[in-house]
Amino acid sequence: MNRTMAQFSCKLSCTPGLWNPRESRLNGKSREAVEINAKIDKLLLNINAAFDSLLERKGEFDAASVKDAFQGSMKTQMTLMKMLDALRDEVKSRIGIDRAKGTYPAYDFTCRTMREFIEARFKTKDLAFGQLTEQFIHDYENFILDEKGYAVDTVRHYLAILKKTCKRAYQEGHSERFMFQHYVLPKQTVKTPKALCRESFEKIRDVEIAPHRTTHRLARDLFLFACYTGVAYSDAVTVTRENLYTGEDGKLWLKYRRKKNELSPFSIKEATDKLPMGICFADPNGRIILCNNRMRRLSFALCGHELQIKSDMENALSAPDRSVTVKDDCYILPDKTVWQFRTQNITVDGDDRWQQITAHNVTELYNGCQKQEEINEELAEVNRKLRKMYARMENDVKEKESLDLKVYIHDTIGRSLLTIRDIIDSGEDTERKLEALQNAIGMLASNRVTSVSTMDEVKRTARQLGVAVKIDGYLPRDTAAEELTVAAAKECVTNCIKHADGNEVYIRIAQRGERYDVTITNNGKIPTEPIKEGSGLSTLRRSIESSGGEMHISHNPRFALLITIPAKEFSL
Repeated sequence: MNRTMAQFSCKLSCTPGLWNPRESRLNGKSREAVEINAKIDKLLLNINAAFDSLLERKGEFDAASVKDAFQGSMKTQMTLMKMLDALRDEVKSRIGIDRAKGTYPAYDFTCRTMREFIEARFKTKDLAFGQLTEQFIHDYENFILDEKGYAVDTVRHYLAILKKTCKRAYQEGHSERFMFQHYVLPKQTVKTPKALCRESFEKIRDVEIAPHRTTHRLARDLFLFACYTGVAYSDAVTVTRENLYTGEDGKLWLKYRRKKNELSPFSIKEATDKLPMGICFADPNGRIILCNNRMRRLSFALCGHELQIKSDMENALSAPDRSVTVKDDCYILPDKTVWQFRTQNITVDGDDRWQQITAHNVTELYNGCQKQEEINEELAEVNRKLRKMYARMENDVKEKESLDLKVYIHDTIGRSLLTIRDIIDSGEDTERKLEALQNAIGMLASNRVTSVSTMDEVKRTARQLGVAVKIDGYLPRDTAAEELTVAAAKECVTNCIKHADGNEVYIRIAQRGERYDVTITNNGKIPTEPIKEGSGLSTLRRSIESSGGEMHISHNPRFALLITIPAKEFSL
C-alpha cells in the first residue's frame, strides 16, 4: 500500500519441511498442516477486513495503518494492561461482597510494576497477548526481584495475578494460548506459627488499661473474645448489635453469616466456571443471564463473539465458523475437541419459559465411534474377500470332483471294458472266460470313485489283465509320494495294455536325498512319435506338479515315464 510495508509476527510455527514459500502455506493434509493453514486463512481474512474498513473511510492510509487496524492498534484490542486494569477494577468493585479490602493493593501494585516493566524493557506502554513469550514472565520476575528489590513472597502474589490475567484472556478468546500455564510460582516461605503460652495470655487478660485508652481496651476485649470463642478475626470485627439475640435458654447468643461461606452472584459464577461442561441460561425474553467461561470460549470458536441473546447460539449452531466441522449433531472445533449442544426448558420462580443450554465434551465417545466404523468397514471388506474365496473354493471343489470322475472312468471303467474285450478275444475255454468276466464286471460295478489304491492292488489287477509288474527298489515311505507312485504305475499299466500291447511293466524307485526318482517302462511296442498326453497322463502331471514334483515322458529308444517327487508329506 503506497509502496509501504509493515511486518509483524503471527506467532505461528511449523515443521520446516512442510512449508511452501511459494504458496505461503504448509504442504499436505496432516493435522499440523490443516491447523496452521486454517490459522493463516483466518489471519488473511482479518487483514482483508481491516483493509476494507480503512478503505471505507476514504482517507489516506499505509501498510502500518492496516497493521494497526488488524491488531487493534492497542485501542480496540484487548491487551495485557487493559486486562490487568479490568481485573483490578473488578476486584475493587467486589470489596465487601466476596473480596476483602486487603486483596486490592496486590492487584493495584501488579498493574503499576507491570507498566514500569513494559516501558523499561519494550519501550512501549502496552503489549498484545500475541506478543508475549514464555520468557516474559521470567524477565518480569527478575525485574521485581532484582530491580525493585521485593521479597519472594510478595513477588509470588504478583506473578499469580499475571497468570490469572492470561488465563482470563485465553478463556475469553483474547489470546490464542494459555500463556504461562506451566510456569511454576516461586515457593512460598512457610513460617511455623508461634503459639501464645498460657502465661502470656493471662498477662494480656489481666493487664490494667487506663479508662481513657478505649481503643486499647476494645482491641484487648476483641482478642480475648476470639480466643475464648474461636471466632476468626474477620468475623469478630464485623459483629454488630444486630448479630446478638437471646436464646430459649435466656442466654445471649451471637448469630451471623461467615464471610467465607457467604453466597453471592459472583460465587455462583465462579462455581459454574469450574464445570467441565459449557452452560448458560436464558430468560423468557431470550437474554443470556449467566454464561460460564467454557460456554464463552465455545461461543468464540463457533461465531467469533460472546453470547448476548439465545438466538446468537442458535445462529452459531446453524451456521458455525468455517473452521468448525459439523457431523450429525457433533461440532468438531479446530483443536479437534468434539462437542454436543442441548437445550431444555427449566422453571424459575414458577415460569417454565426459561432455557438452559449445555455443551458436553464427547471427544472420546466420538473418536471411539469413528474407530468402530473403520473397524466395521475393514470387517466388511474381509467378509467380501472371504465370500469371493468361498465361491472360488466351491468352483475348485466342483472341478476336482469332475477330475476324480474322469480319472475313475479312465482308470476303472476303461480298464474293465478293455479287460472284457481281451477275455472275449482270448482262446481260453468258456469256464475260464466266465470267471474272468465276473472279475472284470465286479471291478466295473465297484462304487469307488477315487484313483487312490495300493501297489498290491495295481499288481493284482495287472496280473488279471495279463501284465506283470516288476519293481526295483522300495516304495516311498511318505504317504503322498507313495500315492503318486501308485497312480503313475496304474496309468502306465493301462497304457501298456491299450497302446503298447506289452505284458511287462518295469518300475525302478530310488531315493536321492530329499526326493524320490521313479522310472517306469514296458516291453511293448516302441513309439514312433512323441507321446501325446491324454486325460490320464494330464491328470497325473497336475497331481505331481501340485505336489512340487516333476514329470517327463520319453519315447526314444523306448517309452519311459520319469517322475521326481519331494520326500515330504503332501495331499494328493
